[in-house]
Amino acid sequence: MSTVIAISGLPGAGSTTVSKLLAEKLNIQHFSPGRLYKDIATGKLANQDYYKTFKEICDKKGLIIPEQKNKDDSSGALNLWQTEFGKSSELHKAIDELQAKLSEQSNIVFDGKLSLKMIEKANPKVWLTASLKERAERTAERDNLKKENAEEILKKRQEIERKEWLNIYGIDYWEQEKTASLTIDTTNLSPEQTAQKIIEQLQEK
Repeated sequence: MSTVIAISGLPGAGSTTVSKLLAEKLNIQHFSPGRLYKDIATGKLANQDYYKTFKEICDKKGLIIPEQKNKDDSSGALNLWQTEFGKSSELHKAIDELQAKLSEQSNIVFDGKLSLKMIEKANPKVWLTASLKERAERTAERDNLKKENAEEILKKRQEIERKEWLNIYGIDYWEQEKTASLTIDTTNLSPEQTAQKIIEQLQEK
């Protein structure tokens, strides 16, 4: 039986870290639309295995991937969101198309802010949450930022994401929590503990 898992959540709640760890533990593939977006912002997209497929999708849509060299993921994602390309519905639909192609594979973990909606066949669908304080501390450590700067970036980023995705898709992505089969507050949990909770959910299927 194939395993297709979708993990979404608030920025900094740990979805990417947990998804990577889970994929390693289950020995399956991992894909993060958010990582793709950050890789555009930091100029690392061409290093990814899916780059060729994604570029072909963009070429068909007439999208030219800009050259960006932001120093860290958090400010990079925020800066990209503030560009016409970054908020373009065509870009986000191209990411959706790539995600759909990858979902045709068996045994994969998706980690994206809209993955619970986009990957209908995923089971389980997991929503991760955490306090703003904890999310800011994690982001500050990861991106070598001051905590107050990280908190401000998180607030701005989640505000822009909610607004722009509402414009593009007509949904508040935070509402996905209601469709999750498993919601985990990671404030006081390690990535290992969070991944184990998801594995336990899988074993109950």
